[in-house]
Amino acid sequence: TAIDDQLSQAVQLARKGDLQKAMAHCHAMLQASPDHIGARRLTADLYNHLGHGHHANNQVSDAAGCFAAAVKAHPGHVEALNNLSLMLRHLGHADESVQAAERAIKLKPDEPVLYSNLALALEDEGRLDEAIAGYRKSLEMNPQQPLVHSNLLLLLNYDPEQTVQSLFDEHVSWGQVHHRPAKYAHLNDTDPDRPLRIGYVSPDYRSRPAVYFLEPILKLHNRSNFQVTGYGNIARPDNVVRRLASQCDRFHYVADWTDEKLAGHIYDEQTDILVDLAGHTSDNRLTMFALKPAPISVTFLGYQNTTGLPAIDYRVTDHVADPPGSDTPYTERLIRVGAEIVSFQPPADAPGVSPLPAKKNGFITFGSHHRLIKLNPQVIELWSRVLGELPDARLVIFPRSLSGPAMRRICDAFKHHGVDPDRLSFHHRKLTGKSYLDTFAEVDVMLDAFPTGAGATAYEALWMGVPMVALRGESFAGRIGASVLTRLGLADLIAEDWLQFVEIACMQAGRIDELAALRAHLRQRMSHSALCDAEAFVHELEAAYRRIWREWCRSAGEDRV
Repeated sequence: TAIDDQLSQAVQLARKGDLQKAMAHCHAMLQASPDHIGARRLTADLYNHLGHGHHANNQVSDAAGCFAAAVKAHPGHVEALNNLSLMLRHLGHADESVQAAERAIKLKPDEPVLYSNLALALEDEGRLDEAIAGYRKSLEMNPQQPLVHSNLLLLLNYDPEQTVQSLFDEHVSWGQVHHRPAKYAHLNDTDPDRPLRIGYVSPDYRSRPAVYFLEPILKLHNRSNFQVTGYGNIARPDNVVRRLASQCDRFHYVADWTDEKLAGHIYDEQTDILVDLAGHTSDNRLTMFALKPAPISVTFLGYQNTTGLPAIDYRVTDHVADPPGSDTPYTERLIRVGAEIVSFQPPADAPGVSPLPAKKNGFITFGSHHRLIKLNPQVIELWSRVLGELPDARLVIFPRSLSGPAMRRICDAFKHHGVDPDRLSFHHRKLTGKSYLDTFAEVDVMLDAFPTGAGATAYEALWMGVPMVALRGESFAGRIGASVLTRLGLADLIAEDWLQFVEIACMQAGRIDELAALRAHLRQRMSHSALCDAEAFVHELEAAYRRIWREWCRSAGEDRV
């Protein structure tokens, strides 16, 4: 038939790469025969292919439009539905992302990746238990998915039902499942005092937190004693990546390198100490670390728990986040640096500190810049107790997602504890037009979450003059806030239990003048504290590197005798 002839021509054009002409044939076919299944399938395939092209160029909105057009042409196109779900999530439409993922699963319930992608969308909606279940379902169907397994571990850190021991056991399980035999004999020169070759592996060279904490290290390493190589697990470099890359002696873009190729390159460069900056966060390269390409492996900065990987030897921490004598288990040996676990480089584009909102509003405004996944039922219950003691206080939440259902669930949870939803506000900067740091101008006091508290957000809030009430947790993930506040001399904002958390929050609400004065001087106080003393921190870090290098040299020398 004429339709079939056109279909054949369209297929040939697509194979030659002439997608525009192939698409024109498809549209003509659909106008002539809207129900022609061959035309619909080919149209969907072409739109799906175009969507991949837009995504590769970081054109997320255009990619989402193509994937949506593919699904419209052929509603049973599982790959397009899955891709649409991922793009909707990137655009902040978590509820629509969930719906697309669920439709894909109904069409192909035996595909593991669909359940893990559904879990990603559920994360953004704050549906913790369902997201965990999605990852577990995917891994049950195919255990050999290290990044999906890492996503599960990351979420379990947010689950208040987990114990320190159960979390440790889950991480050890990851290491057992994804362990690989080390394939390299390390013949590095065992001179304990020679210059060292340090490699930093990260997918986050372009992210704001990486700039805060990584750039001071790259800039201030003593080049007479340390040669620095960056390994960026990044597909599309931007100007921030290029700036950080320029601060390394060598830099490699390794997103498309296999584990074997990357490990071989690290080994060939005779790297002495290889540093993981991601842990179990997105796009990590822990399966490459399992190959043990350098004699010493270290993890720090990117993740709040152990890696569970036997091939990683050390974890950098401090004396507050991991106090001596703590029974928190790690597969790595701990290196406690002196003044602070990281050095914070303030954002150059930060606006000035705004006046205290309570002075104008006449009531205290608490704030949450946490991911919705951290707002578990226990966090909401505790924050509700604070609001219950302060009937005029408000809570403003800054979600990353534009999900209406998620906001309604949070309102219902607060209402269950007697808090009128009218006292809650959800402000998304995509709607307000404000920059991220500008949003702190609306907040008097930030409330920390648990069991995993604020990380980079705590530093940002304090730099913008906003103090934070924190609950000291049972693990590193719950003690980051305590570590930061201790370094600033604000230990009086650290609570040891729920009752004290409520008391401290209420005390701040009753000290408006003192709160305004603290806000006005907090940035200066922070800039002169250990939090921003990059030179001291890098000196401590280098001393730690040298100590573990000397220890390795002693053991290697004994083995070679």
